[in-house]
Amino acid sequence: MRLTQTILLLIVAGLAREAQGQVPHARVRRLPHSYVLRGTVRDSSTGKPVVGAQIWPYLKAWGAVTDAAGHYKLRWRGRAETTFIVRLCNGRNLAELHVDFFRDSLVRRNVVIPTIGQADCRPSERLPWVVDGRDTTSFRGHYIYSWEGGGWLEACGGARYAPDWDSALGRRLRTRQQTEGQVTFVEFRGRVAPDHLNEHIPPGYIIAYDPGPLFLVSQVAAVQDPTPTDCK
Repeated sequence: MRLTQTILLLIVAGLAREAQGQVPHARVRRLPHSYVLRGTVRDSSTGKPVVGAQIWPYLKAWGAVTDAAGHYKLRWRGRAETTFIVRLCNGRNLAELHVDFFRDSLVRRNVVIPTIGQADCRPSERLPWVVDGRDTTSFRGHYIYSWEGGGWLEACGGARYAPDWDSALGRRLRTRQQTEGQVTFVEFRGRVAPDHLNEHIPPGYIIAYDPGPLFLVSQVAAVQDPTPTDCK
């Protein structure tokens, strides 16, 4: 009788540990801290490697360019689902990669794009995510915080833009994200990047959240509480 009771107690204790995730020797697989996305871009007509193709994470101020063999590689930090656009010479989107950075630290994505009509670009043209002191387009307006996507920039004239989160402006805006709809006055200089993903979306398709094109930042002038005279 005592042996039966002991066995039953051991079974109950084992079930309890299992329910609590405390089974001995159980291994929990941790997610990687960083990831590598790599692959090859090829011509859809010939199958040959494409040199100089731009692989650009949507709304980011950086990217990768394919080498002489059509290879590309870029790093990503932290768990995320994101979209990469593929272009030649800052032209239209030739392909889109939807990547889920999850359990595998190495993600491979090969891309096939059409190159007809894309070979007449100038190799010296700046990459679409580059910004420096030469970029002096001014922005004066407000940043409106939203939990969905982080919010957007709205110029005094009404145009909307996505904030450059990789810049000094992005770092300062993050410290002011407190309540939904919070408004911050911002003034800076930079360059509007041609990064829209919605150029091939069919008519009638509704976009849930479109912050507008990315406004790359070269120099921040002001990030402060709004006043009634901000746009006067």
